[in-house]
Amino acid sequence: MAISSLVIHNPIPVARLSGGTNRVGIIRSHRSVAFDVHPQSKPSNGMAASPLNHLHLHTEAPPRTDFVDSSTSHLCRYEEMLSVPPKSPREVIASKWHEIHGSTEWENLLDPLHPWLRREIIKYGEFAQAAYDAFDFDRFSEHCGSCKYNKCKFFDSLGLIHNGYEVTEYIHAMSHLHMPRWLERSHLVNTWSKDSNWIGFVAVSNNEETERIGRRDIVVTWRGTMAPSEWYDNLQRELEPFGHGEARVEHGFWSIYTSKSASTRYNKCSASEQAMREITRLVKQYQTRGEEVSLTITGHSLGGALALFNAYEAAQSIPGVHISVISFASPRVGNAAFRDELHHLGIKILRVVLKQDIVPKMPGFILNEGLEREKD
Repeated sequence: MAISSLVIHNPIPVARLSGGTNRVGIIRSHRSVAFDVHPQSKPSNGMAASPLNHLHLHTEAPPRTDFVDSSTSHLCRYEEMLSVPPKSPREVIASKWHEIHGSTEWENLLDPLHPWLRREIIKYGEFAQAAYDAFDFDRFSEHCGSCKYNKCKFFDSLGLIHNGYEVTEYIHAMSHLHMPRWLERSHLVNTWSKDSNWIGFVAVSNNEETERIGRRDIVVTWRGTMAPSEWYDNLQRELEPFGHGEARVEHGFWSIYTSKSASTRYNKCSASEQAMREITRLVKQYQTRGEEVSLTITGHSLGGALALFNAYEAAQSIPGVHISVISFASPRVGNAAFRDELHHLGIKILRVVLKQDIVPKMPGFILNEGLEREKD
């Protein structure tokens, strides 16, 4: 299978982990994996609240023991797994990173959820949350639609100074759809941009993190839906041809990923072109040094959909690089033929979904339609 799923069932009450309001943890209940989600109140702008808030850990079964190289690390004891501080020392996973990133389709790592995989999911979940926290959605700000922080201070500003990554590039996106007046993003005439939104970032592991995880990890993070134009795109129900075969993908998602205009300041190049340009640059830079490189793409909701497009393009353009997608609450993006293409390209995909959430079961956010392979 090209896509593995970590399905989140009914949450159970457990003690909170220590740490900030955006920490992610995993719960295990009986034979199911679950998130204990404590959502924030809905923001006044009417958009969905940030998706990744307090999530906590509980387990009833011991982790897989044959997965550990005892010469370099050790498994957490049962008691330690019940409450793991977010800033506690992280295990050296250099010898096992291929398995953690799906080389064996996460066999025996999801049920029970292995603590090493749990920590990696948390790490990429924090990237996805950061994309929300850094977005300026103040409709009365001239910077509405931009990132609130400078690249050099991005993780420091969000309290993620110890995550071991450095931001190298920002990504902006736009849409060619005509927007109704009531859906316009900002109430100001002179705003940062009437056309574009900050949609994500590219980051790369520093030397210390690279040594711990066994390779130079390039991460692309795509933000979920917050701007009105993105909501409008997500409601589109049209599947359009993709590539040269029978694959079809959602028009709204694809429009956000590929739209550009020479008359704009930030989208003379599409989000696709911006991301691929930086990925290609980084891969070349570190492969020239003789380093092993991986590409991990993450995002929540809309961001999970864009992550799949990004992974497909990267696999087509940069052969030989291990590519994995760790997405959260990602909707369906295309038909079965598109799924098969991802599989043939060797992309490893882990979808973390809440059982009660309808978004991962649907194309777009509201409208349902058949996703079976279309016949000519």
